[in-house]
Amino acid sequence: MYWAVLGLVFLLVQAWVFTRWALDGNAHAHPSGGYEMSTARKITTHAVQAGGVLWLLVLALAHWRESRALGRVSLKAAFLAGLVAAVWLSPYASVFHYAGGHNRYGLNVETWGPYLPFWQGELPAIESLNMATAFVLFQIWTLIALKLFSWLLRHRPHWSRLRAAGVCAASFLVIDPVLNFVYVLLGGYSFSRAVPYFTLFEGSWYQLPLTSTLGVAVLFVLPLMIMVARAEDPDDVVVFKGSRDLPHHAGNAVRLLAGVSVMNVCLLAYQMLMLLSAEIGYAIDLPSWIQRPTA
Repeated sequence: MYWAVLGLVFLLVQAWVFTRWALDGNAHAHPSGGYEMSTARKITTHAVQAGGVLWLLVLALAHWRESRALGRVSLKAAFLAGLVAAVWLSPYASVFHYAGGHNRYGLNVETWGPYLPFWQGELPAIESLNMATAFVLFQIWTLIALKLFSWLLRHRPHWSRLRAAGVCAASFLVIDPVLNFVYVLLGGYSFSRAVPYFTLFEGSWYQLPLTSTLGVAVLFVLPLMIMVARAEDPDDVVVFKGSRDLPHHAGNAVRLLAGVSVMNVCLLAYQMLMLLSAEIGYAIDLPSWIQRPTA
């Protein structure tokens, strides 16, 4: 219940942010133009947008069917809902400096950054569909981790569950750069600031600060895997404790809100790490199509 209450708080805060943002007339795309982009890159951008939305619909349907079969909201469904409800945190990495390069050709809206508590970033700025989709596609990271955890328990029966969870999290020090790099190359987004000596392909528009990979492994995957490792039933992790004692609909609402809470906490911690990364890093030259708008 405590996690569910915190999830409700997160939803109320983002409703407050988005309401003020929309009432001030920001719910529209930033004026187009002011950049150059090849035809191939435009086609890729459309493909990534369509593919990302399709993947999310497939995942939502699969998790809904799984929840129907279980008779309650599954862990995967709650975490997917939580990721959708965590997209509002996207501007936080750019509290002071432009840290996330958005594809300006893709579907976008004016940033809601100025309406976030403590945000002092650079304007004008946008929030793109491909960046939002990237947040929600962390669900694929979750599914990979759960599959790897099950595989390790089957093939390493002498391992403790916590040891398997730790190995799963550590594996993302390799898995995350591969998956992340593919999405970046396809034009989903770009890391616009490099951390000296701690960035793959440092200085290129497709660079990957390893602070991001470290954050994914330690602040996102590891907490989830520890919860699963400590639970007898992966669909009854500690943040769902007590939900079965409630009436059916109330229990499902609590599980969904707990998922919202966990994902917001994990991704807020990740964004704070990326904020620190941006502060100790330096800006790089970006192609015009992924630079921050200047007008």
